[in-house]
Amino acid sequence: MRHEQDGAAASRQAFRLGAWLVEPALDRISRDGTVVRLRPRAMDVLVVLAAAAGTLAAKQQLVDAVWRTEFVSDHALTQVIAELRAAFGDDARRPAYIENIPRRGYRLVAAVTPVAAAVPATRQASLPCKLRSDQGDHLLRQGANVIGRTGDADICIDRSEVSRCHARILVEGADATLEDLGSKNGTYLNGARLGQPTALSDGDEIWIGRSVARFRFLVAGEPTRTEQSVP
Repeated sequence: MRHEQDGAAASRQAFRLGAWLVEPALDRISRDGTVVRLRPRAMDVLVVLAAAAGTLAAKQQLVDAVWRTEFVSDHALTQVIAELRAAFGDDARRPAYIENIPRRGYRLVAAVTPVAAAVPATRQASLPCKLRSDQGDHLLRQGANVIGRTGDADICIDRSEVSRCHARILVEGADATLEDLGSKNGTYLNGARLGQPTALSDGDEIWIGRSVARFRFLVAGEPTRTEQSVP
């Protein structure tokens, strides 16, 4: 895979890490029928490590690429690495996936192999789902659609009240699910604060924070509620 300093902005295409299939757009890894979901931040760190293709990724490089302008301690990075090791079933003393280079950083031990076209990488005009706001329509692709403050988000809202990765809509076939990603100011569905991933229906109203941004979820071919404008 191509090495980039800004690993979190690197290609979000799927790749194999040893025996595991890593799907960054879906925030999940899988092997032999076992599927493990990762937090977006943990997946971002994994993408940076994979972009280094087995060479050292320095601690500061990882922090700059994933946390960016946020102040974080080494402990925050250590926790994410521990989370990744647990997901892969890796042993820090005899690493098969992530090796610690003392006082310097980390590198992937297992081979990184790209998987072409494993996850749709571009939006298509014919997709059946979209979000509507006063600023226009946002088409939703199959897989994870992240809403947040970061420029890497599928739907970027550059407001301080919005978390870096605030919420996401997971589109799987004809189904769509809304999930809050641990945001500070919350995600609301039809006026109620979201506490767990919830299936979306045509015409549902989504708030990012209480009054920061409002969207209406629309499904093509369902005219019953879709023509209402966002209040």
